Amino acid sequence: MFGFIAMLLAATFLSMQNVVVRVFFQGNAELGGLLPSDFEHTILFLQTRTFFMVIFLSLLAWRIYPQTFLEIVKGKQELKSPLISGSIYFFTVILLYLAIGQIPAGIAVTLFFVHPIIAMLWGWWFNHLRPTIFRGVILMGVVIGLILVTPQLQADVSSEFTLGVICALGAGVGFALYAVTAQTALLNFHALSFSLVTFTLIFIFSSFTLLFLNITISPNVWLPLLIWSLGSGLITVGGLVFTNVGIRLVGASTATLVGSIEPALTAVLAWIILQESIEPRQMIGVAIVTISIAGLGLDRSAVKP
Repeated sequence: MFGFIAMLLAATFLSMQNVVVRVFFQGNAELGGLLPSDFEHTILFLQTRTFFMVIFLSLLAWRIYPQTFLEIVKGKQELKSPLISGSIYFFTVILLYLAIGQIPAGIAVTLFFVHPIIAMLWGWWFNHLRPTIFRGVILMGVVIGLILVTPQLQADVSSEFTLGVICALGAGVGFALYAVTAQTALLNFHALSFSLVTFTLIFIFSSFTLLFLNITISPNVWLPLLIWSLGSGLITVGGLVFTNVGIRLVGASTATLVGSIEPALTAVLAWIILQESIEPRQMIGVAIVTISIAGLGLDRSAVKP
């Protein structure tokens, strides 16, 4: 029972994180909308947010798994896998934040949730697993849901919605690749050690990238930026903790099942906080994707990449 509650809390925290990013970049007249949703400001927000995450994870590791830092130092021979995973995750997060900044959060996260299907397809390819009718139905369900979520795209590829859709789908593909590489890394590292290496690498990459970007931030924006980054980092770490606890107690397949509510929950939270509505057709698409991913969680062999 506690494992199920942990996964519900994980989905809630991660959905809240998605909405926080949307509010930060877009917001409304009363809340958020601090910086434009472009590449430069996305990198800046990622850097400040990850800075706090590294601090939180270090404190958490010191309290829960004191061997974290020794494990990282002793495992430097095996650091290649987490470094590759962290590099992939860096680009994945950038694409996801750009997507959430451009299109409604619920739609962006629904498109992003193509990643379990991509991971499943890779599993079929690399492990030569024979597709079943059940998995085929799941795949078709996700495809239909994504088509319903995505309205007719404008011919102008530079339009905001088109860019958001491309970024969300790209983030989904990136996260699937991250998940595959992360499984290898987690064979040699504790989840906290792996997370600390990943987010430290993201902080280094984002800080290095900022050196080449010409960003001018108004002095009165810095304090709100740090506060939003602090809150975002704390919420994300909470989601990671509950996810790891839930997976340990209920297993990966049940975790996938419960985590499938994230797109719908994100849409609900965005509607409550931002009054962000989506068309009935898109609501049906979100529901179909959610149900399809939930069905994937019932098929243990399908979630193995």
